Amino acid sequence: MVFEVVVLSLGRQYRSLWGVFGVVTILILMSGIQAISPYPLTDRNAFVVGVPVLATIGTSMLPPGVVADMPALLGYLCSSAIAVGAVTAIVMNVILPKHGKLLTEEPTERPDQRPMSPGIRE
Repeated sequence: MVFEVVVLSLGRQYRSLWGVFGVVTILILMSGIQAISPYPLTDRNAFVVGVPVLATIGTSMLPPGVVADMPALLGYLCSSAIAVGAVTAIVMNVILPKHGKLLTEEPTERPDQRPMSPGIRE
């Protein structure tokens, strides 16, 4: 709804710009998916990709006043959401252990097969 209001308020001369923006956005998204597709989907890889994406989106939504009130170096870093995402990805890649189970594996059974509560029967 909001998107339609914005597009309609821009006038005829800018409507095609939104179409180009959409195509370019999809091309960038597909390029990113192709870049990570050769790697197995493990817990670690999901975190290394997911957390920086969330950090990037969250940083892009910070009000300018909050960024202006930050210390100089932190404010400079947070002025670019892409920089925050890149730094987060590098840190996550370094600190997370390299081994992990695949997300597609079946969960292992609990050591004790008793129900979690006396009232629950399997």
